[in-house]
Amino acid sequence: ALADTLGLSVNAVHKRIQSLVEDGVIGGFTAKVSLIPLGAYHVFLHGRSEAESTYSIMDDLGGHDSVYWVTLAGGNYVYVGAHLREIQELPSVTEFVGRVGRMPELNAWIVHEEFSGKGRFIEDLLRPIDWEILSSLRHDSRKPVSRVAEEIGVSSRTARRSLSRLVEEGIVDFSISWYPDSSNDINAVIHLDVDASSAQGVVERYTAEYQPNALFAWRFISHPGKVVAFLWAPSMSRMRELTERIGADEAFSSTTPTVLYAGGLYETWRDRLVEEHAPPIGDAGIGGGSPQLSGM
Repeated sequence: ALADTLGLSVNAVHKRIQSLVEDGVIGGFTAKVSLIPLGAYHVFLHGRSEAESTYSIMDDLGGHDSVYWVTLAGGNYVYVGAHLREIQELPSVTEFVGRVGRMPELNAWIVHEEFSGKGRFIEDLLRPIDWEILSSLRHDSRKPVSRVAEEIGVSSRTARRSLSRLVEEGIVDFSISWYPDSSNDINAVIHLDVDASSAQGVVERYTAEYQPNALFAWRFISHPGKVVAFLWAPSMSRMRELTERIGADEAFSSTTPTVLYAGGLYETWRDRLVEEHAPPIGDAGIGGGSPQLSGM
């Protein structure tokens, strides 16, 4: 599917992905329970830090149970992403990030998710076999289904059927571990002011028109007139061209870019859900610990 999207051969895409892994650009392939069925909130916190060295506060910020990423940008600007179990946790997370990050003027914006805060009981959605599949794929979501089945002691057909349900119902998120300081490309965050009534359309048009340089963009429930867009370029001159082009776009009333240079990913309560619900791989599981394979 990726090869079709990019107009390349499967072999070319496979080789390039392997090179990215070997070079440390892609740190891993992950599987997690989606935010929507959890009823969790995605919060984007950002501000200018008064710390003498923002490197010194990065891991401290990542030590909070809800913080999943921290990014450092030019001008001592710091970006923090957090997942909240419930919206009532926002004041305590905001206080922690502002205090530890030494950011007196901290912004905390709730990212728009289609069903944010409307979660169902996760225990009603996931069966024991589902938790074991997630545990198997947690740090290697490219793993063949036959190997997953062998690890948890069920047939490949059973594992495939359960995994397909998780994907179709939007219960599982697949992603990669990646950060801007792992490559030589230039990465930036652009703060955009837009007409609140057309924010969704602006995000869709930005993603379409600025490909392949547009990584993704977020709009916010709490700040409907704000959009934050993530952009990459192979050189600083190309980044300047892109930001000037975006700045001249009539869809945006104002644009402010900041260049990213370092960051980190951290485990949170969301990652530990799998540890709490599934036995370690290799223990007796759904299939009683005796592999029952029936082919791919």
